Amino acid sequence: MKTNKHALTKVFFVLFAGTVFMLFLISKSIHQEKSSQAHGERKPQATAAKAHRSLWSMLGFKSATGSEGSDNAMGEAEAQFFTALLGQSHPFLDPQTRRALCQAFMCLNNVTRVVESVGEKCSPTSSILTVLQSYGATLFRSDYSYACRICPGLDPDIADVVYANALAALKVGELMNTASNVLEVTYHSAGPKRPLAPMGDHYTVPFQNTIAPEETAACSNLLTTVRSLAGYDPLSTDLFNDAVVYVMSMTHLRQYREEALRVRSRIDRWERTGAPPSLDDDPDDSDSAESLESHSDPGLESSFATIANAYRDIFGYRFAEYHGLQKEEFLNALDKHSILPTATWVHINPTLQVELTEMPAQLVPQP
Repeated sequence: MKTNKHALTKVFFVLFAGTVFMLFLISKSIHQEKSSQAHGERKPQATAAKAHRSLWSMLGFKSATGSEGSDNAMGEAEAQFFTALLGQSHPFLDPQTRRALCQAFMCLNNVTRVVESVGEKCSPTSSILTVLQSYGATLFRSDYSYACRICPGLDPDIADVVYANALAALKVGELMNTASNVLEVTYHSAGPKRPLAPMGDHYTVPFQNTIAPEETAACSNLLTTVRSLAGYDPLSTDLFNDAVVYVMSMTHLRQYREEALRVRSRIDRWERTGAPPSLDDDPDDSDSAESLESHSDPGLESSFATIANAYRDIFGYRFAEYHGLQKEEFLNALDKHSILPTATWVHINPTLQVELTEMPAQLVPQP
């Protein structure tokens, strides 16, 4: 019977990882479809990048298009970093754009460190690592789209290329140091920690009859909590988006934990009675949450705790380093909320989708 338990536990984790990963793939598909509708044909590659291709191709960087922004000149080290990241020289990026791009890069570095830490506790082929790596890719692409909203001169169609370049740049110590230095400098010279970006259309979409009324209410309740702790309007940046995605991730994890306990409950009942569980609805599955807890085991709880702690490390970094919040206090407040996962929230479109005429009542900024 122990064999059955172990097999079922493994199947559960495979299904769990697959479901989460598919959620992100679906959301990425939605994002790319919206992007293609907004921009039409893909922009042709610029020839100005040729002078840089030979140098960065040796490090594994890919070339991509781009254009100049404002008249803020950069030092040589910064110019090299942004050339490596974007695949083309961008000597006039304004401080807010530089900060947003460096934040995306350092967040990817943090996720990579989290994956490495979790990898020390499980198999290199563990589905848990695949799930966490997908968070790094998804959050980076969303961050790049956020930077495109700040700087229209960035090409919104090259997020995948920039992501590949960022992965390569993580292996170059000098580029890591430069990104860290850029953040230090811009934090003291360019206003709020997280640059402001137009986000009204992104926050309106989920409230336009795309999710159930109870989920709209759940998002509104979460917004109230975030507003009370943020110290500034959480809709003026991607703070509220980060909060929603974190709460959805933890809600999804709690649901799977409960389902795992129900499965173990059926197995325990099978062992007691000798009768295999029915594929039909089992009336005994109406067990209360308290009774289900008795079917837990240390191995299962350890796996869930590993994933939950990884989520807290990934998003706690963003709340602290992007938004200047007290990490533990903010995460503990968010953990009191539940929101069912929906692809609508995960990705930020790189450009404004619609011109808003009226903000939904749930999202009207409060004094």
